[in-house]
Amino acid sequence: MRHTISTFKMFGALMLIISTSAQAVPMSYNFKYEFGTGEVLSGTLNGELQDDLDTVLVTDVLMVTFTGLPGTTFQTDLLSNVVSLSGAAHSFSTIAPDAGLAGFSLPVSSFFGPYAIVGIPEDYFYLGEFYIPERWSLTHTVVEPATFTLFGLGLAGLGLARRKKA
Repeated sequence: MRHTISTFKMFGALMLIISTSAQAVPMSYNFKYEFGTGEVLSGTLNGELQDDLDTVLVTDVLMVTFTGLPGTTFQTDLLSNVVSLSGAAHSFSTIAPDAGLAGFSLPVSSFFGPYAIVGIPEDYFYLGEFYIPERWSLTHTVVEPATFTLFGLGLAGLGLARRKKA
């Protein structure tokens, strides 16, 4: 009987460890930056949340929209791929706008400091301003159901072990 209880405890502990380490898998995020003029650059990206629980390494950009010129096709090839949930640390930009498709950079280093830029060369449209982290938002699009399942199995295993012990 004692062997069964320790097996349940080990199973429960293993499931908890697996569920907490599941953060390394790529997840989908919605991003948005609102310019001071009211235009919004937004879209969806895939990325991996890092150990600091703020930094996300972007693996690919799925969609980008810009309210300043609706229907614009944006380049999604990344030049730099780091974003943060807090908006404090970014290096997030697509291929340079002079490649023919629209591009963006949040922020880009300039002589004046960090700058947020959207460039749409075919329409001769460029919008730039000092980058303000408070105008940035990054949110999860879906909660990973596998994480909750593993966490629940771990709790159930610990609960069964406690029940058998009593």
